[in-house]
Amino acid sequence: MRTRAPAVSSRSWTLGALLGLLFLLAGAAPANAQTVLLVLLLGNRVASDHLYLSMKVGTNWTTLSGAEGASGMWAFNYGVQLDARLAKKLWLIFELAPLSPKGGYSTGPVPAYALGNPELDDVLSRTTKTKLGFNSVDLPVLLSFRPTNKFRFGAGPYVSYRLNNAETSFYTSAPPLSDQVVINVNSSPYYQRWDYGVALEAGYSPWGAGRRGRPTFSVRYMIGLADLVIDNPGNGIYNRVLQLSASFPYTRRPDEDKILDEYEKTAGQADK
Repeated sequence: MRTRAPAVSSRSWTLGALLGLLFLLAGAAPANAQTVLLVLLLGNRVASDHLYLSMKVGTNWTTLSGAEGASGMWAFNYGVQLDARLAKKLWLIFELAPLSPKGGYSTGPVPAYALGNPELDDVLSRTTKTKLGFNSVDLPVLLSFRPTNKFRFGAGPYVSYRLNNAETSFYTSAPPLSDQVVINVNSSPYYQRWDYGVALEAGYSPWGAGRRGRPTFSVRYMIGLADLVIDNPGNGIYNRVLQLSASFPYTRRPDEDKILDEYEKTAGQADK
């Protein structure tokens, strides 16, 4: 004899999707505090067995593929996710990351700038190290396969928009300089605002997916497909991002999870 599950409140998929869309659009504002507030306000309304919001924090290891002697740098990232179930083991993840720094180091100028000052241009052309950094907002959409309640594997496209100036720092000690100096240049005119590419992801939920406040740990690799340099005459330069993160779902209340745990245990015993 199977025990009937206790009633658990939920919202329709349509209502949840509309609220989630509102959340994502409003979250595009520069103020990260606004996205946090919207999760707190809308979390319970969106939350169901098929749809829920998550807060995501982590770090980016970013590099510039194609740059001479490219090396990476660490940066903090932050975002929010909307998880929507399509089938028993198939989910769609919409994400908005308003803080996703990118860039990296190279052993030479990226690209070789011409600032109109012959002496300064000559110094920059003999740069020994260059750092390019900028912040962007990422909008990935991933199709997530979850063979069990703890593991997930996903892939999908993303678009990215640069929010601030692309600033390049040139490290040089070329003559006539006797000591190393750092020259900061606003290099925005040389770089595209938009980027796009493919994201691959694997995740693990120690306590099971969709448990309120219980994190899912993920590893994601983002492959940029757009040449970042405008009218680039040389090798293409592309974003590459290795992302380590933890997402914290805002789902049903903890007491509802406890009720479901007790029900599943009772149902399992009844089947024996």
